[in-house]
Amino acid sequence: MNDLRELDRYPYCGHSALMGRKKREWQEIEYVLRHFGKRIGEARKAYRSYVEKGVSLGRRPELVGRGLIRSLGGWDEVKKMRLSGQDRIKNFEKVLERVSTLFQLEKGYISGKGRQRNRVKARDLLCYWCVVELGMPMVDLAREFAITPAADPQY
Repeated sequence: MNDLRELDRYPYCGHSALMGRKKREWQEIEYVLRHFGKRIGEARKAYRSYVEKGVSLGRRPELVGRGLIRSLGGWDEVKKMRLSGQDRIKNFEKVLERVSTLFQLEKGYISGKGRQRNRVKARDLLCYWCVVELGMPMVDLAREFAITPAADPQY
């Protein structure tokens, strides 16, 4: 996409559903928009502003089509990490570095305790990528955050 107007007209991505132009039962619109505001109208406006800022940065390979997977060396490397279970701390560090860059937050801030909105969003993505994409066991992830696997309610 070259500009936001072109993206607005493009029917084959999540943007059209998030902006209310397409309806897709399978797309988690509410989940995404909740990160931008409490009411749907304000959330869509904030999301659009966020995308508009991103469009001005141009096409960035790390944000296009499984950028995390690509940055870790592709699916073959990810499969090796999953199957072998080796270097879990190293894998966690790679993902933490990626999330730190995307959110422009210090790694220690992301992995530290606290409920600040930006910290929680970054930590959510970090946990998702580690568990779902890399297959890291929750026990190992909990160890990285120095909490119990059952989840610390103070966290």
